[in-house]
Amino acid sequence: MDVSPIEIIEFLKEIYPFRKSEDSLIEIVAENVEAVFCRAGEVVFSQGQPARHLYILMEGRVRLTRKKGQNDTEKFSDLSLGNIFGYEMISEQPVRLLTATATSDVILLRIDSTRLVHLVERIPELAQSLQLLYDSFWLSLKVRLDWLGDNEAVYFIARRHPMFLFLRLLPIVVFILVTFVPLLIFFLTLANGLAFLLILLVIDFLVIAGWSSWAIVDWANDYVVVTNKRVLFLEKVLLLYDSRQESPLTSIMAVSTESDQIGRLFSYGNVIIRTYAGLIVLPSLKSYGQVSRIVEAEWYLSRTRMSKTERVEMERTIRLRLGLDEEGGETGAQEEKREEAKARQPGAIQRIIANLFQIRFEKNGTITYRTHWFMLIKHIWLPTLILMAMGFLLLANLSGVFTLVSPLAMVSAVFVVGLFVCLWWLYQYADWR
Repeated sequence: MDVSPIEIIEFLKEIYPFRKSEDSLIEIVAENVEAVFCRAGEVVFSQGQPARHLYILMEGRVRLTRKKGQNDTEKFSDLSLGNIFGYEMISEQPVRLLTATATSDVILLRIDSTRLVHLVERIPELAQSLQLLYDSFWLSLKVRLDWLGDNEAVYFIARRHPMFLFLRLLPIVVFILVTFVPLLIFFLTLANGLAFLLILLVIDFLVIAGWSSWAIVDWANDYVVVTNKRVLFLEKVLLLYDSRQESPLTSIMAVSTESDQIGRLFSYGNVIIRTYAGLIVLPSLKSYGQVSRIVEAEWYLSRTRMSKTERVEMERTIRLRLGLDEEGGETGAQEEKREEAKARQPGAIQRIIANLFQIRFEKNGTITYRTHWFMLIKHIWLPTLILMAMGFLLLANLSGVFTLVSPLAMVSAVFVVGLFVCLWWLYQYADWR
């Protein structure tokens, strides 16, 4: 299948990072890319192979998978119109970390490393865009997003600017200078009280280590995500707070940016998304102007995808009403999805442990919140304390420390009273759920 240069140019005008670029620059890009056609089921590249090309999906769908263990594979992403993939080619060790397989007949635009270097030399601003997407790709490899829907692909993911991690760690640095350093100096210079100072040093170190770990995890738990269907801001404060602001791309009305003097100095700012339901703020992002362009490009592409989806659904409905086969069998694809979902399902014990204290659930697009686990502690602290006290008394009695009653009487009392207290505890937990 031949693709004309005009078609490539018109397509590149719709996607990031080329959207709103000058026509002359887009023509340079179009001259350096090669259109490739792949049949459904054909492997574009395999995990472990040398990475020699960067790809742009012009038409069709591609599935990215990766090995899980020696024999199993897991789905990483389902790509659609406008998605760029194959970022391993940009790394210092260009080896494929994923396998790309065409799930329908596809048209790909690909560019090799030599031509990409040539493009970056002629279009310097392209380097920043590719670096942003490259960083997003590596972060997406590390973060598991179980809430992604069918045929939903992450186009961009990022955390807050590293400056905000530094601001979280700054009080810890002050704490170290005020407490740990003086204690360490006293410990190294004084001859008496070494044991007491050592204990204080250990406690201080544990406080610093715990505080630092909490600050890093808290910063790392906040994400901005742009998929081919929606835009989200995920915010989680460890053990305290979990929220997700999101909007379908089709509900976006406008995209803008804001920053202050310090933000412009360190190149961070907010992306403001106006939707029919209100505002969504993607806060404190590095290269926030580029992120705004990404959201705008995906917003524009969502309308193109919607029109194509509507056309495909119309053709499918007509074929069904005429009693024609659907070329490839939708049933087979549905069975494959069911088998894949079944393979990913955890066991009963795993589900119980994972959901024991979880306060936010999502199932079939429905989000359910429990009250905070602080409320659970408020209701179960007394039965928990009674159970612990009874366990302590039982151990003391059996070990001969507490002998006011016989072991048989003690065991019987603990069993009877413990049964009622356990039921009390379970009732409070079930009521919280």
